[in-house]
Amino acid sequence: MVPFFDYSSDPWTQTEFLLKLFTASLIVPVFEELFIRGYILRFAFQWNVNRQNNKIDSPLNETLDHNSINDVKPGAWSLMAIGISTIAFTAGHMPVQWLAAVVYSILISIL
Repeated sequence: MVPFFDYSSDPWTQTEFLLKLFTASLIVPVFEELFIRGYILRFAFQWNVNRQNNKIDSPLNETLDHNSINDVKPGAWSLMAIGISTIAFTAGHMPVQWLAAVVYSILISIL
């Protein structure tokens, strides 16, 4: 038995189905791509660049304060950035989905 599921209720109406389909196919993937790869991946990449620069005292503060993620060129990546964005992506999924989420996130990051 699935917890929090009302077995006595009617199946989804057509409107409910269309709203769930719209949400699952358009809203969630677009948000994930904009947030995970559009922000977190670029942030982690810029933090890694700042971390490798020995002249910067606090790479994290430098990355946060100067909004330098806008300077990241399209296609720029590092293993650390892919790792951090993969962890963030995986954290948004249920534990039974983690393996698939890790593989998918790495593949999409490489793309």
